[in-house]
Amino acid sequence: PDLSPRPSSLPMLLVKREDANTLAIKAVAATAFRQKLKADIPDPLLDPVGWFTKVLGCTLYPKQEEMILAVRDYPQVSVVGCNSSGKDFTAGRVALWWTSAYLQSKVIITGPSTRQVADVVWNETRNAYLHANQNLGGQVYEQPRLKWNEERFILGFSTDKSYKLQGFHSPHLLIIVTEAHGMKQADIEVLRRLNPNTMLFTGNPIVESGEFYESHHEKAHLWKTI
Repeated sequence: PDLSPRPSSLPMLLVKREDANTLAIKAVAATAFRQKLKADIPDPLLDPVGWFTKVLGCTLYPKQEEMILAVRDYPQVSVVGCNSSGKDFTAGRVALWWTSAYLQSKVIITGPSTRQVADVVWNETRNAYLHANQNLGGQVYEQPRLKWNEERFILGFSTDKSYKLQGFHSPHLLIIVTEAHGMKQADIEVLRRLNPNTMLFTGNPIVESGEFYESHHEKAHLWKTI
């Protein structure tokens, strides 16, 4: 009997084999690309500014770079600036940097007004997350929350109800206080009892008393001021 393959079967086998080879080549290429991409991403702790540039696509001013490095290096950072000075832009993105630098970490974004927390700082965080050059993982919500798991998340809320400030603990806890010039001292004390690794205050020079004012005057030696 004639055992030669039918004319139609040979091309089918060749097509399938070519598909398998193509897939294998693509898989190797994709793995190499991912490894190269990972290798090209600066370590967030060793090179925070490089991480901002590569992952978030940011072009930073010197004061913004100083702000980022200060959060890495100091337990208390206080930033004073006028409106539209870039401090909220940076603070919102610092939250993403912190949760990338420490996989078991929490960030609390708080302040005296919901508008400032949700519409300004959180909006910066959310936009940076959605437009990042790398998939940062986690699940983002319309409300001020970005969550990876129970031990790693970013959460924003105002201090109009003090009970919201209780119960957050983490080996790497960052608290970002926006409009710090308007914070009540009682709320700041509640935040301190959470034992944060770092507190970042941002505010405007429009008051002459309170914790934020003191951080740039008689208590400036306890803070890294910008």
